[in-house]
Formats: sequence, C-alpha cells, structure tokens
Amino acid sequence: MKLRNFFIATIIMWVMVLACTFAHAGDKNLTFQWDHDDPVAQDVVEFRIYASMASGVYDKANDLLETIPFTGEQTEYTGSGVLTSQQGMTVRWYFVVTAVDSEGNESGFSNEVFEDIDFEAPVSPVNFTVRVGVQPSQ
Repeated sequence: MKLRNFFIATIIMWVMVLACTFAHAGDKNLTFQWDHDDPVAQDVVEFRIYASMASGVYDKANDLLETIPFTGEQTEYTGSGVLTSQQGMTVRWYFVVTAVDSEGNESGFSNEVFEDIDFEAPVSPVNFTVRVGVQPSQ
C-alpha cells in the first residue's frame, strides 16, 4: 500500500509540474533594427522600445519594453524583454522606438511595426503510460 501511495504521489507531482510548465505563456526575444540620422551629433544616450497590443496606443510609463544604452553606431538590438500572452493564442504586438539625449529629452515615436507572435502550446504528448514494478530484494 505504501509503495502504491508513493507512486500515486509521484505521478501527481509530475502532473502538477507539467501543468505549471504548460500554463506559462512563454517568452519571446525579438531583434529590432532602425536608422537614426547622426545620433552622436544629437547627443543620443539611449533608445527606448515600446510594445503594445493596440496599434498607435503607447503609454510611456507602462509600455516600455527595453531601454538600450547607445554605443557607437548601434541600430540593431536583440531584446531580452519578455512578451507574454495567454497560452493558446497568436497575438499581434506593435512596436515603436524613441531616442533619448543626455538631458533626458525623448523624441517622438518612430514609425510603428508589428509582429504576430505565437504563444500556442505544443501538441500534447500521446501514449503516456506508467508501470509499477517491485524491486527485487537484495
């Protein structure tokens, strides 16, 4: 009976671990590219990328995805910011970038771009089985 309870508890634990894993929507990294007319002369110190699920609607306080310190002639960045959504959906995210100078002045938004990001879960495993075995005594 104890062995059976142990196996049932182990199976329940693994089912809970798998459920938590699949319930997480997922993280997506994106590579952004842009052009800027002479950022050094304009005293640019950073770029800011904003993300929204609504076209043309960006709240600077809540939609900031990445702050990128400007180094040299940088016009590309692979984001480590996290985009999430409910599992099982493909979501259209909209993005803009701004430039910020050393005084903290921020430019207006760039042109808007979008990407449809897949948060759909993989197909469920099939033919899952479990066996209870008795270990030989030594």
